[in-house]
Amino acid sequence: MLKERLKTLPVKFRQLPDPAGDCGDTLVFFLNSQEQAAERFPQVAVDHHDHSFGYQMNRSRIVVVDHPGTIFLKTMAANIPSVIFFDCRHWDFRPEAEPYLDLLRQAGIFYDTPQAAARQVAQVYDQVDAWWLSRSVQDSRKGFVNHFALSSPDWNRQWVKAITQELHEVQARLITMSL
Repeated sequence: MLKERLKTLPVKFRQLPDPAGDCGDTLVFFLNSQEQAAERFPQVAVDHHDHSFGYQMNRSRIVVVDHPGTIFLKTMAANIPSVIFFDCRHWDFRPEAEPYLDLLRQAGIFYDTPQAAARQVAQVYDQVDAWWLSRSVQDSRKGFVNHFALSSPDWNRQWVKAITQELHEVQARLITMSL
């Protein structure tokens, strides 16, 4: 039933490498070639890089990402409905990231397997906005973004402030060590 449901969804495959260089390395799943995508998923349309990844991402009902990289951070920061899946055993995370990944799991955003992610996509696809805009999903997304994908028009001032503060702390530790 899940495979049949997924066959009805409009899916696009975007091949690597991305000639536009805009980090658009996956829209739905990661395969090595258009031929492999066409063979395994004949109903899948191929994105020929006619538009930037950002353009395609913003036009998507839901973006599915297979690794914890830039694309996922971009979709979270831009508040674009997204599902991510990857095996945590293959990625290193700071211990402080675990509670945020758990929140994304609870909200139905993060999954450990592609099958679980596919079930979520099939379940929410017809009512993506109801799921994505729910308080629990938005609270989880915002918590994650505030720690790992913060964006701001005033980013340069915030960076200068953070770097300056870090330098002062390092300087204070060095002075303390020399006493």
